[in-house]
Amino acid sequence: MKKIALSTEDLTYFDIKCILLQNNHQSLSDCIVRRSNEQEKGSEMNKKFSLIELLVVIAIIGILASLILPSLAQARKTARSSICLNNQKQIYTAELMWAGDNEGLIIYCYNGEDWNARSYDDMLGEYMGRELSGTIKRKNGMEVGDSTSKVNDVFQCPEDTLENHWDNFIRRTYSRNSGPNFWDGVSFGSEDEVWLESIQLKFSEIDDASRVMLTSEKAINFNSLGRKGQSRLFRPTDQYEGEQFDLHGSYKYNYTFVDGSTKTMSIFAGIGDGDINNPLGIWTRVSGD
Repeated sequence: MKKIALSTEDLTYFDIKCILLQNNHQSLSDCIVRRSNEQEKGSEMNKKFSLIELLVVIAIIGILASLILPSLAQARKTARSSICLNNQKQIYTAELMWAGDNEGLIIYCYNGEDWNARSYDDMLGEYMGRELSGTIKRKNGMEVGDSTSKVNDVFQCPEDTLENHWDNFIRRTYSRNSGPNFWDGVSFGSEDEVWLESIQLKFSEIDDASRVMLTSEKAINFNSLGRKGQSRLFRPTDQYEGEQFDLHGSYKYNYTFVDGSTKTMSIFAGIGDGDINNPLGIWTRVSGD
């Protein structure tokens, strides 16, 4: 039997092996079968290796996700809190504009003396691009059809996700400091009160303006745009009433002060010598309490 001449140029391992086998008087068909079997074994090994690689990659992705996702969630929460602070700054800027047209006065906090009184957000309407009629301003609450302005969103913190108690009303988060003795019935006009219907004050009359709180958050589902009764705050426990506690984590809420500064702080940090039911500190206009 004539032997095949060997030439290894451009030949694969299997080609060379088959030629050698043929030169050794082995059947060419046997060579082809063996070659096919060896290729199948190699293919199976490659498949198994690829599967192992895939499982390793999946495991690595899972580990990375467990490390990254909590950080992303915290970053989103921080971003929403920053938007919330920016909302309060916009409201404060509008109030300064209102004060410029009203002898430097601070918008009063509704205290029930005049049922026809307006909520602070209604009074700021035209200064924030929300054109509201007198009829709408006199209503106790703004319905969805009363205003479609996107500026309405400025009055709700992104972290405040409560549904409105009334389906047809627009939610609001921010309410105004009415002073700690709002409910005692006798102290209206006393030194620890702030700005009510009966004792409206000017910005210039507030000593230590960086210490006196003007607005903060009241994250309850009854708090709606244009609603007078919920536009006031008189103690920290009034800020959540068990519905959405701990708005920014660690008992923290956002506060705007009379000087325009904003701060995220614990409810316990601003009560001075008082407590969360009878606060002093940032809740009064008396220095050092």
